[in-house]
Amino acid sequence: MLKALNINKKRFSLIAGIGSIGLTLILLILLLTNSAIAAFPIAGIGGIVIEADEISGTHLKISTHISSTSEHDDWGQARVELGTANIAGLYLSKKIDLEGALSEYGVKDLDIVITPAPGSIVTGNQLTLGITGLTATYSDFRNLRVDENRSANDPIDVFHLSANSLLLNNPKLNTHLLSAESITIPGLKVKLIINKNDGTTIGGF
Repeated sequence: MLKALNINKKRFSLIAGIGSIGLTLILLILLLTNSAIAAFPIAGIGGIVIEADEISGTHLKISTHISSTSEHDDWGQARVELGTANIAGLYLSKKIDLEGALSEYGVKDLDIVITPAPGSIVTGNQLTLGITGLTATYSDFRNLRVDENRSANDPIDVFHLSANSLLLNNPKLNTHLLSAESITIPGLKVKLIINKNDGTTIGGF
């Protein structure tokens, strides 16, 4: 399709990435004003949804970059780095569209859900996340700093946010990357839930 329209694929990806970076910046600005409401995963982008009662962390850094999602090879994301993190009430989920592969059995899609033991705190060190959405009912940043940036090597790297610490109440994150030097999940549970076309489910516990 791109060849038929005589569009440079690399340039097209860059333009699409810059456009999605703008969306990411808007979401971050809304977060800082505690006024963001969104439904995740974001349609047409995909994502692993991370929800929690509370997330607190130290040594926060946020920058813009281009990376892949389940729907796109190149898409603007916010890269979030935390030195340490404590997560209360973690609920991590990923919806997998089976694309009709099991339609003859009445199966629509599959949910993968990861949770810790009730009331436990998930702890992590040197966390990195790639996100395309973040909302919270309340956010608190200490020693917050926001900078513009002009990089000759990376035209997407235009925004840096940092804070000594942060606190988020009822956060939701649309996430495409999660890595950690170490993470502890007490009482880990992994659920596979099959959603059928008639609204019933199979699995879970």
